[in-house]
Amino acid sequence: MDVFPADEANERWTHGPWSGAIADGKIYGRGVADMKAGTSASVFTFHYLYRVREHLKGTEQVLAGLMP
Repeated sequence: MDVFPADEANERWTHGPWSGAIADGKIYGRGVADMKAGTSASVFTFHYLYRVREHLKGTEQVLAGLMP
């Protein structure tokens, strides 16, 4: 989620953007730090709202979209 295209030829990568390489206790690659907290917060919020749904008015929906 929230990852932009990577062009290895035009960017200076110390490790390949798709490698997921681990070096010196760090993970290198595209997406290793993009929107992890926001995605986790969304999942936990949905779970909480589902648990208290009897006390809420309306309906709950999760929508996911794919970018072209």
